[in-house]
Amino acid sequence: MNSIDFKNALSTMANSVAVILVENQEEIVGCTVSSVFSTNIDEPEIAFVLKKNSYIGNILAKCGYSTINFLSRNQEEIADYYSSPNRTAMTSHVRWSRNALGEVIIAKSSFILSATFSKVVKLPKCDIYIMSVIACEITDEQVLIYQNRKYQK
Repeated sequence: MNSIDFKNALSTMANSVAVILVENQEEIVGCTVSSVFSTNIDEPEIAFVLKKNSYIGNILAKCGYSTINFLSRNQEEIADYYSSPNRTAMTSHVRWSRNALGEVIIAKSSFILSATFSKVVKLPKCDIYIMSVIACEITDEQVLIYQNRKYQK
């Protein structure tokens, strides 16, 4: 199978859109991930994939925690901003606040997971980050879905 057919097939799957936010001493940075999945329900654990040696991943491994903000339907602009490869820094058009743990979160997200870094599984072209979930905040906002290369209403 060629890569174009493979990408086209995968694009038909509906995925929630999440932004991983990491804060270090100098800055707040983030990026989108289209697949966050549970690896353990009894001891809440999730995983997501980042590009090999990503800037965000390197900061995450050093600082040890992040928030995973599942965007709501009215946050397409935030998803577009953080899906651009050269945009990782927090921008003024993203409304953010701090949760009860003092972590940075995106306001009006559908739900937010607070997680600590457990380990990274290094593959030839990407890295899988495993995170232990320590808290979850659920809102009434409907989650933003991406399917067939566009946001679903």
